[in-house]
Amino acid sequence: MSDTSAPAYRRILLKLSGEALRSPGSMDNISPEIVARIAEEIAQAHRAGVQIGLVVGGGNFWRGAKASVRGMDRATADYVGMLATVMNALALQSALERAGVPCVVQSAIEMKNVAESFIRLKARSYLDNNKIVIFAAGTGNPFFSTDTTAALRASEINAEVVMKATSVDGVYDADPKKVSGAKRFDTISYQECLERQLKVMDSTAFTLCMDNKKPIIVFDMHTPGNITRALLGEPLGTTISWPPHSFSTRQKHLAPTIIMDAETLLLETEESMLKAVDFAKQEFSGVRTGKASPGLVENLDVHVSSYGSVMKLKGLAVISTPEPRLILIQPFDPSTVHDLGRAINESKLDLNPLEEGRSIRLPIPALTEERRKDLVKLVKSQAEEARVRVRGARKAAMDSAKKLKAENIVTEDGQRDLETQIQKLTDKYVKEIDELVTVKEKDIMTI
Repeated sequence: MSDTSAPAYRRILLKLSGEALRSPGSMDNISPEIVARIAEEIAQAHRAGVQIGLVVGGGNFWRGAKASVRGMDRATADYVGMLATVMNALALQSALERAGVPCVVQSAIEMKNVAESFIRLKARSYLDNNKIVIFAAGTGNPFFSTDTTAALRASEINAEVVMKATSVDGVYDADPKKVSGAKRFDTISYQECLERQLKVMDSTAFTLCMDNKKPIIVFDMHTPGNITRALLGEPLGTTISWPPHSFSTRQKHLAPTIIMDAETLLLETEESMLKAVDFAKQEFSGVRTGKASPGLVENLDVHVSSYGSVMKLKGLAVISTPEPRLILIQPFDPSTVHDLGRAINESKLDLNPLEEGRSIRLPIPALTEERRKDLVKLVKSQAEEARVRVRGARKAAMDSAKKLKAENIVTEDGQRDLETQIQKLTDKYVKEIDELVTVKEKDIMTI
């Protein structure tokens, strides 16, 4: 496969089993040849522009669940397993670096001499700057599998998909090693997996992916080139999603191929309108009322010098209001305190942040009558922008309803019914925006 192949996904979480790193029947826990082959396949996808987070199991060294059955305390057994994942992560890091790929290991358990401690924002910054990040030591807690780690980290780094590389070529309706003629699924929904009790991942991991709408792709990693092909978006194995859909090799940012129907149209329309309402809420939260509120600063963009990226303030610090007119900001990483202060100074809030060691105190001064009126005008302007977004969603939906009729997917009566429901959604969310304006205006004008 060419390194110039256009990737289907921007950011991926790849889950590898520990057993995949050893040669079958070998006494060695790690095969340098196999690790080098895996690293080169990952490197090809990385060179094509895919941002990759990695989670690797530790089953080639240790399985905590099996050890606990044999009498070891389960928590202790799981911690030993976490250390096994660190060894595998270091082996992969070495191989990736030899393949010319910049790579960082982040551990959920602090071990300064071999790995960085896991910090979500640093991980995302590394990925943004084209470094592969290997997440080691599981979640840092016993009783959680590396499948759960993969699902959790995928959500934390905003990965578009979780890819699970296994010894089988997808998800079957029965164990293909035991049942002759077992059927393999190309696509299947989360719900059907649950109903059929198909063991794709452990229940915690599967639920995390389902709740956070992270598609899962299960594929065979032992066929040479499959890892590269999967990472670049070729249709391999089984895709689990909600609802089931297929993926194009040239499809950007995980946009699913869905045959539109009336129900899907209404769901997508309502989702667009809800986003318009959320936009209004977010904008309103940044308008100060003379009272301290975390919402006033939490969505400020902060350029973090040490990370080399821009983050929302709420993702960088704990924000509290210990007094009615005081916001206290306590950064997760103390080195970012100056960046946070600068972002507040450069905002339009007209507030004076006071840096005090590892925290920032933000006094909220009283508003003048003139300033209150100006803020009301601002809120009304923001509300109108939100209404425009709702009306834009309405127009797009009405156009789609016409197309459904033209393609004979709905009848003429069905089209009219669709248009009625679209208008009801429009009225509902415009009214919700109006109610938000009323509440916000009252807050601003209340002394």
